[in-house]
Amino acid sequence: MEVKNGGTTPLDLSTLSLVVESGTAFCAEVLDGDSGINGAPLDPVAAGASVSFKYGVGCAAKKGAPLNLKITYGDNLIAVKGTLA
Repeated sequence: MEVKNGGTTPLDLSTLSLVVESGTAFCAEVLDGDSGINGAPLDPVAAGASVSFKYGVGCAAKKGAPLNLKITYGDNLIAVKGTLA
């Protein structure tokens, strides 16, 4: 995930929320420091700066099942719909 702060104040990404759904299958965020999957950074993103980080997700679902991601930051919502590959 890449986040660019186009505002004039720092962004605190510790309040970023990620929800993953795949039908009725259980899904969870996966953290793996050895692979660089550490979740959102804890340091605020300065105005005009960008940051990249990795999210890992695991679902107990089969290939072709729906995969829906909802990313919430404050009042902002990004929704992505797809299928498991």
